[in-house]
Amino acid sequence: MGLTRTSITNIERGIQHINLHQLYLLAAAVGLRPAQLLPDHDGAIEDLLPERALKALEKDAEGRDFAARVLRKSRTQPARRTAVAR
Repeated sequence: MGLTRTSITNIERGIQHINLHQLYLLAAAVGLRPAQLLPDHDGAIEDLLPERALKALEKDAEGRDFAARVLRKSRTQPARRTAVAR
């Protein structure tokens, strides 16, 4: 995966963020779906987005509401399987 042990520890503790492609690689390595590696809660948007994204949405109430709806909805729907191009 290209991550050091320290990076993996920091990701587990929420100190370091993980890229989307790394999430998929990690999920495949442990035999899970990527969604199964994410926190299981319906919490506030502050719990669902990194601080940088929250700051970008501070003055955009409509965008913030949209992001919250999408994130909460994605947590309740099963992952879709997609064909991989070879």
